[in-house]
Amino acid sequence: MSSIIVRFATKYDIPSLLKMHPYSKSKISFPFEEDILVAERDGKVLGAVSVGHKDVAYASGELSARVVADMHLQHVNAKMPKFSGCWVSKLYVLAEHRCQGIATKLVKESLECMKENGFTEACAGINIKNEMKTVSQHVFEKNGFKKFGSCICPLPKGCCRGVILKKTIRLLGRERMK
Repeated sequence: MSSIIVRFATKYDIPSLLKMHPYSKSKISFPFEEDILVAERDGKVLGAVSVGHKDVAYASGELSARVVADMHLQHVNAKMPKFSGCWVSKLYVLAEHRCQGIATKLVKESLECMKENGFTEACAGINIKNEMKTVSQHVFEKNGFKKFGSCICPLPKGCCRGVILKKTIRLLGRERMK
């Protein structure tokens, strides 16, 4: 079995991305709104992750379903503090390729991408409706992310709520001296 390569997605990867739950729900067109990294082996895309800059309303603790239901989305922006930064999101590996270190490799490569672009912090959001949320959180925590709070993002129909994890991207060795 050949090794896994992580690279930036191209327009030719759109059919593969549409087979992945987080990407299948959106209209994907090239150029992409955010950077998408794909993991591939022997020319087959096995997983993906998105990296982009977002502004997200957050709470330092847990947001209960009742609290969110009582909130009007227009008030979310006014009442909750915002976090603006570089985000890793939509981490997904096809079911038949899970437990092979692909998600970890995608997260590590996304952090390298952020570091190369001068970012010093990275955030990850995990939707509470994500059936793989426990596994996703474990992958991020294994890569140095720590729980930061809860997020709520307005969507065309309702809102998304989830957990925010955050990591400081440290520059090592000579890179710090530049």
